[in-house]
Amino acid sequence: MLICAVGALWVLYVDTRIYRSTKRLKPWILPIAVPYAIIVTLILCDLFGAGFIFSVTVQNVYHRGSLIIIQYITLLYYYSLSLLVALTAGKQNNHARFFPVHIFVFPCIIGTLIQIFNYGLSVGWLFVSIAFQFIQSYLFNQNSFIDDLTGLYNRKYYNCVTDKLAKSKKQKTIAGVMMDVDQFKSINDELSHSVGDDAIKSIGKLLTEITSRKTMAFRYAGDEFIIISTDAKERDVICMMEAFAAKVESFSNSAGKPYKLSLSMGYALCDTESFKPNVFLHQMDKKMYEAKTQYYAENNIPRTPHYVT
Repeated sequence: MLICAVGALWVLYVDTRIYRSTKRLKPWILPIAVPYAIIVTLILCDLFGAGFIFSVTVQNVYHRGSLIIIQYITLLYYYSLSLLVALTAGKQNNHARFFPVHIFVFPCIIGTLIQIFNYGLSVGWLFVSIAFQFIQSYLFNQNSFIDDLTGLYNRKYYNCVTDKLAKSKKQKTIAGVMMDVDQFKSINDELSHSVGDDAIKSIGKLLTEITSRKTMAFRYAGDEFIIISTDAKERDVICMMEAFAAKVESFSNSAGKPYKLSLSMGYALCDTESFKPNVFLHQMDKKMYEAKTQYYAENNIPRTPHYVT
């Protein structure tokens, strides 16, 4: 029963870890709770001698019940479900690709299969423990690439990605957008640094919603963010900036926050053959500050982000 609980909780953890939201958990209640409720019911019956999942003789000898296969099927169902969540999410979410679901699931499945076909050999919990060690080590390394405040990739991972792109042998178009929060200092000074942190978190959440397998978002430093997209044309980049502008405007008008978000943005494009990370960063930075200069020249707070095309 407890090992099935591990499988059920693992599915919930995978979904929350990938999508970074607990709001998605409600639809999982029936697919997860019903199989688990069946297992719990059968085991409770076994306490009164039904022998569905297990039985214990008067000599204190344990025996498998005729329906023990239901427990194993339920466990494999949970592990498979978590893989399906990651596979489905991976089509549009970079965090899904970055989260190693299989590193936990495969040892657990191996342990379960060994226990199914080798009666008397109890290795299920042993392999679960091994899987937990694997996932702990991997997540420790992964967390060094994640910004704690926003959940976006950090500057360290940005450098890894751009270095990899610079060494890539595949012909790709690389697009980058750098953005900076307008008048962020006034948010900190007038509303407090905790409100400033909330503003940064809000930008991070909005950026997470537009990421995909070909589009990654980073918190580069402070209130500066970068989007990297591959195989994107100039028009695609402009459309992406306009879409994000709409998100920021909608958020500012409806979220009920004590601040209004405004961003200055600049972009750069090149191909992998001519890609140089430092030059690329400088091009984005230059255009962003052109937009920033334009913003301050207007001497007001715009309702939508500024960007230079």
